[in-house]
Amino acid sequence: MPAPTSLRRRLAPAAATVLALAVGIAVGAGPLSDVGTGTDQLATRTGAAPALTNASAVRALEASGALASATAPRVYDDRLTGRDVALLTMPGADDGVVEALREQVALAGGRVTGTYGATEELTGAGGTALVDSLGRRLLAQNPDLPVDADAPTYERMGGLLGMVLASREPQGQPPVRATEAVGESLRRAGLLTGPDASRTRAPLVLVVLGTDAGAEGDPAAVRSADAVTTGLLTGLAQRSAGTVVVDDVSSGAGGAMRRLRDSGDVADVSTVDGTDLEAGRVLAVLGLIRADEGVRGAWGVHGTDGAVPTPAS
Repeated sequence: MPAPTSLRRRLAPAAATVLALAVGIAVGAGPLSDVGTGTDQLATRTGAAPALTNASAVRALEASGALASATAPRVYDDRLTGRDVALLTMPGADDGVVEALREQVALAGGRVTGTYGATEELTGAGGTALVDSLGRRLLAQNPDLPVDADAPTYERMGGLLGMVLASREPQGQPPVRATEAVGESLRRAGLLTGPDASRTRAPLVLVVLGTDAGAEGDPAAVRSADAVTTGLLTGLAQRSAGTVVVDDVSSGAGGAMRRLRDSGDVADVSTVDGTDLEAGRVLAVLGLIRADEGVRGAWGVHGTDGAVPTPAS
């Protein structure tokens, strides 16, 4: 028999503390008062070497997957019940991670309306002319869409993506003729994959980053790829009630996620690193819950706002 709602709400903060311990934030890093502090901040506070502190947290995450999974339903407390979530993957996103995130959203009571994929044609350096011309044409054909036609190329396209899969209304919105037309055009142009535009437009969007251009070591390619990502995320976030961007531990340490956080170019999204690990995927869904509550932050192993996005009591 399920516990009464009031009891579950009282248990949730305690369960969140257990989850924080599972994440390993307190491992070798000081007293329990530091639970929830990111590993980089703990390294600064304690004088420990950041690499060693981060490695300890990662080992704890790897060893604590079962604990995180067991704790997750109590921490979630069905707080996504009645909420739709759209999943958007960037090129190179891990299919196994995406499927695991879908499962975690369901555990929290949420419903994934669809998994959409941004393609290489959308994000690649050679696609800018197509992205720009198509974005302008779609807005000329659908002038009532609330997307700024004079916005930069990728911010404009991010706004159009948002019209297809997202909504600023907490309960979501059905598609309309204009959003269906935009979705069909993006699919025909090879910029977007996934379900057709007849799906409910979701208030919450979970974006899974993929291949990092920084791995190639070409500074110009990195700057170009980061500009595309920040533009798309900026436009998308403007059309959703809450957007959470997730990636793996290494991305948070010094990859695309770290650069996104350091740039400060996308103000209205939350970020979570660590989704290559089971506990990190739990943190991603907690980030969605906080986004639904109107709270933004940077969480995870390298999160500047702490490891665990603890839901409001």
